[in-house]
Amino acid sequence: MELNEREYQIIYKFRNEVKSCHITLSKCNDVNVTAEIPETWINSIRLVLEKRFRVNEETKETILDLSDFSSDPIFSEKRLRLGLHQTKVVTTVTDILTSALTDITKLNISNNKIIDISSWKPIFEKINIRSVDIRNNKIKKVNHFDCLKNNASVNDVNVVRNEFMKSLTRIDLEYKMKEIFPKLESLNGSKL
Repeated sequence: MELNEREYQIIYKFRNEVKSCHITLSKCNDVNVTAEIPETWINSIRLVLEKRFRVNEETKETILDLSDFSSDPIFSEKRLRLGLHQTKVVTTVTDILTSALTDITKLNISNNKIIDISSWKPIFEKINIRSVDIRNNKIKKVNHFDCLKNNASVNDVNVVRNEFMKSLTRIDLEYKMKEIFPKLESLNGSKL
């Protein structure tokens, strides 16, 4: 696999930040994550993030697949129950990612029992994400996405099988998502 300079820098920076997570997190003014969760949890989260981050050689896309995060074998082996529906886990993931990455072509956070998307706001503010898969979570109201409003980089969103989908028509959903993501081109796998 041959990487260009930008890809190499992204991977190098990400891996260095992941390996030195406790240093990065201790510098955060808002939350001192190392004081809130055990170091073994942080180390496990770092390993899972590193394992699930990849660069597609053909398309040069950066992809972070955090789908079904809590079922990762790294957590299972240590009998850890760390899910992306838990605020402390999301805060740790957010701190690691925002200190290490500026671009993610595709972010997949499907199948994670996420109820509140607002804890993901720092990632959407600090990282240019073009495609996000939030399928099969437990988000109850489409208004919960308001915290991500005016995100300039997202152009592809998948939100099927969330609880709020039961109460919206396709037109209402499309209108609301375009309001939140002004550059939206694709919703739930369909071009707009």
